[in-house]
Amino acid sequence: MILNYIQKIVQEQQDRGANPLYIRSAVKEYLQIIVLNFIYTSKEYKANLIFTGGTCLRHLFGIDRLSEDLDFDTIKSISPEAFAEKIAIFFKSTLKYPDLNITIKQQGKQLLLKFPILRKINMAGPNESEMLYIKIDISPKVGKCYKLIKTSKSEFGYNFVAVHYDLPSLFAGKVSAILQRNLLTGVENRQTIKGRDFYDLLWYLKKGIQLNFSFLKERVESPNMTIEELNILVEGKVTQACTTFKNDFKNDLLPFISNQGFVVDYVDNYLEEFKRFNIII
Repeated sequence: MILNYIQKIVQEQQDRGANPLYIRSAVKEYLQIIVLNFIYTSKEYKANLIFTGGTCLRHLFGIDRLSEDLDFDTIKSISPEAFAEKIAIFFKSTLKYPDLNITIKQQGKQLLLKFPILRKINMAGPNESEMLYIKIDISPKVGKCYKLIKTSKSEFGYNFVAVHYDLPSLFAGKVSAILQRNLLTGVENRQTIKGRDFYDLLWYLKKGIQLNFSFLKERVESPNMTIEELNILVEGKVTQACTTFKNDFKNDLLPFISNQGFVVDYVDNYLEEFKRFNIII
């Protein structure tokens, strides 16, 4: 059943002329919904896992980019081993898909879901990996100055109600990621950025979302920060993203936006567009 639906997604995207990286992300989006359905129809997890990050923006607030990872904050600690086992059982018993393999990484803070499907859907050659990966990142909840809300979701035949932060609190999480994320790439551990962070940042700004500043200060452990200081810090990060890491910015967005020409123009214009806004509280 799952493979049939995935093949339908692939064919639809190919008919639209989407590039292979984008098609993989579209398949991941379908699998993300299945995992979210499992979590938020489970008595054990639905009240404990707070959906957050860019994928939350995508599925619950309609941001116009695909996403990759599922990010959750936990109200109470969970066993990653039990969580992984129950996801695997759900795919095997309920969905009749026995081929999912799950690895626990980063000392229990991440589950890596491995779907051996890329050759079956003609998205990988004989010498390429057949694995499609979805990461589930799990972090303990930080701070107290946040607001949780619930939103219903119906897609691909699945229906659930997700627990997540409100937009001002999600905005705080995104800004804290921009300020604190230490991302390395390649065998040489070269410093890089996640372009999606900056795409989401401009989305928040253009929507006029007010920042939950108290929550941000808790997350970055800077209780005396002023909004003026914050705007200076964020502009510095944006300038760096648009200069030093400009190619990384573009390359990170390409799998998640169907129009590759738009990505190039978007990044080229980003700094100018960003400077029209200030973070508001």
